[in-house]
Amino acid sequence: ASANVEEGSVTTGVVTRNAGNSLDLLVTLASSDFDEASVPGTVLIPQGQDSVDFVITGVQDDFVDGDQAATITASFDGFVPGSGVVTVLDTDSPTLTLAFSDSAVSEAEGVVTATLSRNTPATEPLEVAVFTDDPTEVSVPDMVTIPAGEASVTFNVSGVDDDLVDGAQTALITGSAVDFVDAVESLVVEDDDIATLILSIDIQSINESEGSTTAVLTRNTLTADPLLVNLTSSDESEATVQGT
Repeated sequence: ASANVEEGSVTTGVVTRNAGNSLDLLVTLASSDFDEASVPGTVLIPQGQDSVDFVITGVQDDFVDGDQAATITASFDGFVPGSGVVTVLDTDSPTLTLAFSDSAVSEAEGVVTATLSRNTPATEPLEVAVFTDDPTEVSVPDMVTIPAGEASVTFNVSGVDDDLVDGAQTALITGSAVDFVDAVESLVVEDDDIATLILSIDIQSINESEGSTTAVLTRNTLTADPLLVNLTSSDESEATVQGT
C-alpha cells in the first residue's frame, strides 16, 4: 500500500499469497481504525493469481486531528496474516458550524436555540464573537464561549418585533473566532404585524375661532408605493379635516 492517503481520497493496497495459487482465496481485510481508513471486508485472489489489488479509502471525518496511522491487516486460515500501515493525511481546517433548533423564529417574542460547534480538540476554551447582519430582525449575544472539554455551546436567538409589516425576513447569523473558518447560517423571521395607521395630534385643544393644529399620520407598512387615506371627523360641527 502507498504510505499516505489524504482524507476523502483513495490509494491502492496489494495482498499477496506465497502458496496455494491453484485455488481461489477469499481474504479477510480489516483496518485498525475504520474512522480514519476503510477497506472492503474481503477481497478475492483468483485461482492462478498470486496477488490482487484493493482500495483503501481515507475517511473524511471533518475533524482537525492531525495525520493518523491505521494498520491494514489481511488474513486467511492457514496463512500468516499480513499487515501494512497507511498514514491518513488530515485535510481539515479549524471550522465553526452553526445549527438552529428551528428554521424560523417569530417576531412575537419568538426564540430559537442555536448550537455553535468547533471541529478541533476541546483542550482549551474558545471565545466566539456572534453577530447578525440585521439586528432589527433578530437579537443575539455579542460573545459566547465554548468551554474546555466541550465541542459546542448553545445560545438563544430572539426575534425582534419591529412593528412594521415587512413580511418574512431572512437574517444571517455569524460566529467568528481567531484562526477558524466562520460559521454563517440563515434564519427566517416571521412577521406578526398587521397593517395599521397611527394618528398623533400636535395640540390636543384648539380654539373654535380659527384654531388649528397639525396631525401626523403614520403607516407601519413598506413605503415603496403611495397610500391614499380617507380622513373623517366624528363631529364636523366642532372639527373638520381634509377628506384625503
